[in-house]
Amino acid sequence: MIGIKYCGGCNPRYDRVTLAEALKKKMGDKRFITGEQALSADLLIVVTGCQSRCPKISFSSNKILHIDKATPIDEIIERINDLESEAK
Repeated sequence: MIGIKYCGGCNPRYDRVTLAEALKKKMGDKRFITGEQALSADLLIVVTGCQSRCPKISFSSNKILHIDKATPIDEIIERINDLESEAK
């Protein structure tokens, strides 16, 4: 499972949810979870609106991927696949 957490959204010019939805659509075979359940996932994606990465996440795994609008979808998918293959 892949968890998705969002930053606080102080940058209203960037739709974080749209990026996450595009990622889910492109990776259709993956299971994504949000909310508090996301913290129990094998991998956590933190979707931020800028590069300050202000969300402080307490996560039991070291597999945390911070993404923002500057991160191309294909690069995100490649990084997810790399992190998942490390676990095997």
